[in-house]
Amino acid sequence: MHSKAELVARASARAARYNQSFSQSKLDEWIKQGLVQRGERQKNQGLRPIYVFSRAHYRRVLQIARLRAGGISDRDAILLQLFVRGYSIEPHDIRTELATEYARARAKLNAPVRSVSADTFGPVRGKRRESLLKQMGQLDPRFDKAGVGVPNEFYIQALRLGRMPDTDSTSKHGRSIASPFTAITSASTLFSGMFYDHGSDDDPIKLLISLSTDAQIKIASGTLRAIRAEAQRAIKTGNFSAVEFDAASTAYHALYQREFLALMLVFLVKMSAGAEKPIS
Repeated sequence: MHSKAELVARASARAARYNQSFSQSKLDEWIKQGLVQRGERQKNQGLRPIYVFSRAHYRRVLQIARLRAGGISDRDAILLQLFVRGYSIEPHDIRTELATEYARARAKLNAPVRSVSADTFGPVRGKRRESLLKQMGQLDPRFDKAGVGVPNEFYIQALRLGRMPDTDSTSKHGRSIASPFTAITSASTLFSGMFYDHGSDDDPIKLLISLSTDAQIKIASGTLRAIRAEAQRAIKTGNFSAVEFDAASTAYHALYQREFLALMLVFLVKMSAGAEKPIS
């Protein structure tokens, strides 16, 4: 156990390795934000309450320092990162933050896409197709070089399904994703509504997050960690070419990128919920 001053002194010395400063005021701020738990209260010294802090507090402070060193400084983003990385955060602690981060990522994804071709399922060719793909943003070319790139047709159809308001509308029109990846094709309805902004509290994704069980959210988080661990294992084995290594490394780091993490986690929650029973 440490006093607050001892915790600050020890953590400050270690945080400096990440080019991060740490102080008592910052600790107080993180406690107020719910990023760090309050210390364990002891007997008062006169009228002043005394708190002591454990090794768990020290680890949490350094976890946050490392995230901030990596450019993640927003409170909601930090909390979600702690949860996904398995750092003693429970699903009920991040439901509101997940919905907020998801809405942020969805808005950022949709903002540059203004083409009407993104919201219809008719054929799109020529300059319209080029314009749509440009607005959507180029996928990382390193995946193409490694032979694991996503075809443009799949890319477009996934966006279109995501921007439709609900799964029923896609099934009525017989829409699905034309994909060479069987697992993705069979789960194409999961993309439906992922990027559609209802602009209200009745947003199905917000309802999905609020009504999903803790177990479903934990399964989603665990799946994301397992995917990243497998990518890390593949990188360490080194049994592939430099081009393939570059693609694997890109995928590994992308999984915890702020916007992608929020979108991917919600997608996996939707998959987990659907595997058990429909959310109603």
